[in-house]
Amino acid sequence: MPDSSPTSWTILRLLEWTRDFFASHGIDDARLEAELLLGHALGAKRIELYTQHGRVVGEPELARFRELVKRRAAHVPTQYLLGQAWFRNLTLKVTPAVLIPRPETEILVDEALELLKKQSSDLRPQASGAAEKATETTPSPYPLPSRERGEEAAAKKETTKRRVLDLCTGSGCIAIAIAAECAGARVVGTDVSAAALAVAAENAAAAGVTEKIRWLQGDLFAALEQLPAEERRFDLITANPPYIGEGELAGLMAEVRDHEPREALIAGPTGLEIIERILAGGPGHLLPGGHLLMEIGFEQVAAVRARVVAVKDWEWVGSRKDFGGHERVVKLRIKN
Repeated sequence: MPDSSPTSWTILRLLEWTRDFFASHGIDDARLEAELLLGHALGAKRIELYTQHGRVVGEPELARFRELVKRRAAHVPTQYLLGQAWFRNLTLKVTPAVLIPRPETEILVDEALELLKKQSSDLRPQASGAAEKATETTPSPYPLPSRERGEEAAAKKETTKRRVLDLCTGSGCIAIAIAAECAGARVVGTDVSAAALAVAAENAAAAGVTEKIRWLQGDLFAALEQLPAEERRFDLITANPPYIGEGELAGLMAEVRDHEPREALIAGPTGLEIIERILAGGPGHLLPGGHLLMEIGFEQVAAVRARVVAVKDWEWVGSRKDFGGHERVVKLRIKN
């Protein structure tokens, strides 16, 4: 690790040393990771690392950086070290109480917005979506400028509201993205974890959508018992549930296996247990013509489709592939 030897550590030398150190420890995108962590330790933007590359880093800043490098080399996810992650145009707080949002989940949001767009004319223009980032290998550490808050749209009378339920909400990334990008959406987000919901509430406040989302703690649909009976049915249900089987845990990346919340990853012996419960309970919480969008494991589409047929209340609409070509998001419609 860099120490306070007689040789001064400039920003450029630190970046080069850390890049090689991370690469030797199997850290992907080693240069980007080094830049993110050094920028965090210095309180500097990435561009400033290059405009000030000859700057000598003092011992207090070097000590902060040294600790970050040590933890990252132990495969603590960079997002947890930074305390934030990027999802669409959002910068979200993340802690070890929530899963780190992933680009694949943006596909689900794209599908949700398309469904809501068909149902309502209140959808705001999008600056970028998952499809535009399909060729990226990492999320951008500096998100695109925020979409306009939609002052003009807010000034118009909204004649149609669409009710959305987001199960297993975690950081709130799906619920908040939908609320931010669809003017007519009103969202309920549920999670069994109080700590996760606290993070989600902070993220909603930062995104300016607190008034459009209600957070409920509870196990899937059981959380809705806190609502009046007439408010327990929705136009759209979204879910990114735990879908990893217990036997798959050992094969996961160390960053995921050892640091992300296990209760948000592991569904049970097969990995399909939570999915089955959502399929069973979903029909009773959808309005006529309502849809379910659900993220699944990359090899689960056949098993999920078989279970959809068994429930009989569902119509299989289709599925969307992720950036690796795997069927990742399933779309179902309630039979009328």
